[in-house]
Amino acid sequence: MWCGKGSICAGTAAVCIGITWVILFALDVFPNLAHSMVKEQVVLKLNSTVYENWKNPPADIYLSFTLFHLVNPKEVLGGEKPLVQERGPYTYREMRIRQDIVFYENHTVSATLPKSYVLVPEQSVGDPMTDKITTVNIPLMTLVEMVRHSFLPQKWLDIILTVVAIMHKETLFQSRTVHELLWGYEDPILAQIHKFLDSVNPNFGLFYGMNGSADGVYLFHTGQNKSTDFAKIALWKGESSLNWWTTDSCNKINGTDGSTFHPLINKNDILYLFSSDLCRSIYVSFEKELSVKALSTYRFTTPASVFANSTANHGFCTTPSHCPGSGVLNISVCKQAALLITFLPSFVQNKSKFAQRIQLNPPSLIIKEAQEVLVTVSLVTGFPLRAEKKVQINVHVQRAPNILQTGNVRTLLFPVVFINESALIKDDSAAQLRSQILEVHLLSNLHYVLLALSIVLALVATGLLYRAWSRKGQVAPRLKSANSHLAQT
Repeated sequence: MWCGKGSICAGTAAVCIGITWVILFALDVFPNLAHSMVKEQVVLKLNSTVYENWKNPPADIYLSFTLFHLVNPKEVLGGEKPLVQERGPYTYREMRIRQDIVFYENHTVSATLPKSYVLVPEQSVGDPMTDKITTVNIPLMTLVEMVRHSFLPQKWLDIILTVVAIMHKETLFQSRTVHELLWGYEDPILAQIHKFLDSVNPNFGLFYGMNGSADGVYLFHTGQNKSTDFAKIALWKGESSLNWWTTDSCNKINGTDGSTFHPLINKNDILYLFSSDLCRSIYVSFEKELSVKALSTYRFTTPASVFANSTANHGFCTTPSHCPGSGVLNISVCKQAALLITFLPSFVQNKSKFAQRIQLNPPSLIIKEAQEVLVTVSLVTGFPLRAEKKVQINVHVQRAPNILQTGNVRTLLFPVVFINESALIKDDSAAQLRSQILEVHLLSNLHYVLLALSIVLALVATGLLYRAWSRKGQVAPRLKSANSHLAQT
């Protein structure tokens, strides 16, 4: 009966609606709905924005090299401390587009990722085709190491290598152009060996054969079955693990290739990525919140434990009696050269015994940060908006008594090149991402709007019900008075 009264009905309806919205707020319905929408969209499938960004990353990518020039090679052969100078940067634009893409019914997709590099003169200090650098003769030092660990009579091998080096006028230190050191040149000794062993490549360069080529076929999870598996590597070159290291955990291929990560990242996440350049998987952890092109992001960096000389990493030490120590990784097992990577950005920050045996003159000019791998990702999509990978390539130099070319050189870790690979999302892609994330935030925060409306409705309902009951109280006395008057008449 009372529903016929407008105030009562309106108040009751307001209360019901308010209660419903409060329940929705308590159950986090709208945030969960927003998260479900993100998980559904962040999947590798044809004709989607996510797929296009994965195929052709919408970022400006640069590869920068700073080489170390040896000032006093003769003195170093005599046993003195090396005096080196930084020469660089020489910066190249990196272009990468995935090719040979094939989708499979088990929600995986295979692809290759060829990379090409073009010099950016305005970001370089000179011409890499003509600028020369004096540095360690890496092919010769590699052969010295091979002879040292050979099962054949070392003395005779030392003599043969010495004679061959003299014939080709090879010394422990040589001058080459920046282009030759990076992209390759024909080495006289390797060319001589190639005549007898076809498997030996006569060419050498730190990035030889890597301009315009891919590092193998990857098989990725699409994220259809599980959002946290989005873009994770299932196989690389047909394998789920490596064979370079001495433990299963160190050989395990973990995470993505670093070009993207799973959606809805939080601060407690540990993000894994595999880098064929580093010959291993690494991980990054949360460091701080940042804003990149008006987008809220989390910055993840490599903790010290990743490169520490610890029990967890003992599998990366392939020669237990000669472990290089924390911050250094011997990649000769996968690069066919006597190369070691220093994960600390420079010897200025590395206080090891190796760093103290090198003198930089003038002191380092490279702008450095303590972290080696920096990944700044979108909280919602997991897409990196900014990323950097900083490493330093070195060569282990040691005197070989029967090889004249090594002279009286000290045992040291000689710095060859500092590499900084960086990426930053393009402006138009950032604007598009802001629009997409805004929609998610609006839906996710809708429950707060509804909670506010519930409070307003509760106040309105209280007022309406109070008004209705007040009127009811006024009507009853009037009816009683009217009935008394009729009875008297």
